[in-house]
Amino acid sequence: MSSTIVHIDFMSLTHKESVLDIEDPGHDDFEIWSPSEERQEVCLFGCQTLYHRRKCEANCIVGKQYKAEGKVIKNCACTPDGFEW
Repeated sequence: MSSTIVHIDFMSLTHKESVLDIEDPGHDDFEIWSPSEERQEVCLFGCQTLYHRRKCEANCIVGKQYKAEGKVIKNCACTPDGFEW
């Protein structure tokens, strides 16, 4: 059995660095996203958290840009539905 590792560098496709504006969301290259978006239960691991992720249509690289931390919207009671199995 053999393994192959492939490294693809997309940096040469664009040189535009992404823009993140926490004060004015919607006018930058990121969108607010929650890992529970596609789940019935909004809480995951005991809390509902929102993150910034680069928009699919944004032709830019994140590079060394400041990464916004996730924002906990609410803490939830722990239930089996709040965990991925």
